[in-house]
Amino acid sequence: DSAFKGCESLTSVTIPDSVTSIESWAFSSCESLTSVTIPDSVTSIGDSAFKGCKSLTSVTIPDSVTSIGDSAFKGCESLTSVTIPDSMTSIESWAFSSCKSLTSVTIPDSVTSIGKNAFYGCKDLATVTIHDMTFSARYLLSETILKHDISVISDEIIHMVFNRDFSVKGSAYYDKYYDKYAVIWSCFQSNQEDETLNAYIKKNFAKMFKYLIDKDDVETVTAVIKSEKFLTKRNIDKFIQYAIDNKHIEIQVLLTNYKREKIGYSDPAKKLKL
Repeated sequence: DSAFKGCESLTSVTIPDSVTSIESWAFSSCESLTSVTIPDSVTSIGDSAFKGCKSLTSVTIPDSVTSIGDSAFKGCESLTSVTIPDSMTSIESWAFSSCKSLTSVTIPDSVTSIGKNAFYGCKDLATVTIHDMTFSARYLLSETILKHDISVISDEIIHMVFNRDFSVKGSAYYDKYYDKYAVIWSCFQSNQEDETLNAYIKKNFAKMFKYLIDKDDVETVTAVIKSEKFLTKRNIDKFIQYAIDNKHIEIQVLLTNYKREKIGYSDPAKKLKL
């Protein structure tokens, strides 16, 4: 523990193959450390092991590592990308929090849990890859949510996508639907065959589709239309009217054309009026 803690001028470290664990605080506050090579012999990285290594730009975590402790890389402000190995089963709380330069994260199928605030304060996080699906953080958050600090909500985003837990309530920082629905529609764009996802959308379709109309999200509306999963003779008229009432003309046209081409009209006179 704390073996090299606070060695402020240390710039690089090569750990030999004989080492099996990096204990808590081992290299914390080594502010000049830019690179570290972790051998395949290491199976665990302890709490706060590299916390505050502000100059660390990249870390390769070998497949032998099964656990990363709390705050292991917290405050590594220069770290730009992280790939979690297939051997990992959990990412502990605060593990990569305040990694302000982190732009992408890949989380493998082996990971079954992500701790509280694991990516808190990762303000530049742009993409998250989970279960081989890559999500745009900007799209996930949506224009409305981006008005707020990404650090407040990035963990909720990852939790909802990773665990498919769509029961997560909205934060006080933004509208109660916008966080959850943005995530769910982004998942739908990435994988339209997900049964859990489709069941949730079907159950809550009225609110969720009105959300898309409110956001004037033509791209996702187009994806919903092409899927032919949710729009029916029973619900399409009210969505066309909702688009008219809220002056979303492009979505109105998309829905009207879909009704004409796929669903049809019971009253021929209405078709002529178009």
